[in-house]
Amino acid sequence: SPDGKFLASASNDKVVRLFDAATGAVVRPFAGHTAVVTSVAFSADGTKLVAGGADKSIQIWNVADAAVVKAIPNLPAPVLAVAFTPNAAQVVSGGADNTLKLYNVADGAEAKAIAGHGGPVTSLVFHPNGQLISGCGDGNARVIDIAAGTVVRPLAHGGGAVTSVSLNSDGAQVLTTGADKNIKVWNFADGAAVKTVAAHAEQCNTARFSRDNKYIVSGGQGGLVKVCDAATGIERQAFAPIGAVLGVS
Repeated sequence: SPDGKFLASASNDKVVRLFDAATGAVVRPFAGHTAVVTSVAFSADGTKLVAGGADKSIQIWNVADAAVVKAIPNLPAPVLAVAFTPNAAQVVSGGADNTLKLYNVADGAEAKAIAGHGGPVTSLVFHPNGQLISGCGDGNARVIDIAAGTVVRPLAHGGGAVTSVSLNSDGAQVLTTGADKNIKVWNFADGAAVKTVAAHAEQCNTARFSRDNKYIVSGGQGGLVKVCDAATGIERQAFAPIGAVLGVS
């Protein structure tokens, strides 16, 4: 959550769960999906959760009591990524059908469709300036002007699908990970490539900057979590959880 008190999980068992970050205890479950939940995100104020799933639906809840705010069913394809807009008036969904769409939280109506993706939209993150960054199965991340509905610039990761996108603490740099096993660092302002970190022997699924921006923590299909120096890309530590690592925070 934005205040660091809670964690939210998306699961194969169709349930979203809220955890106490300090104790690891389950605070409450959030029901509504009828198939695998693929993505979950908090609103900027931490009061709402949104999730997307293989059941081709978006579910929105109040964090405080798990009450359903809005269910948006019967979408054209499985939802792979979700995010709230900064004012939480809309949610953005990335679809397995190569679509990026905005839906109103109040009534569930589709507000906008943004073209330009050549593959499934796998990941989403909002920049502090209000622009959206998407990851795509066509090997590109994209910076998108939501208001105009246009792509500002591509970030050409290459080598297969982009599996995640994320930002450092001040939004100055973007991380992309991909099926090519690599982590790539980009300047947000001009899209310039800063460095490539080859941390994994198999597909890299996820990466995040540490809060102080000194380290990059990543997870891969090979079952390793790696901690690398953000300035040099040198590996500092490795952990071996059980199974493929799909997310880090």
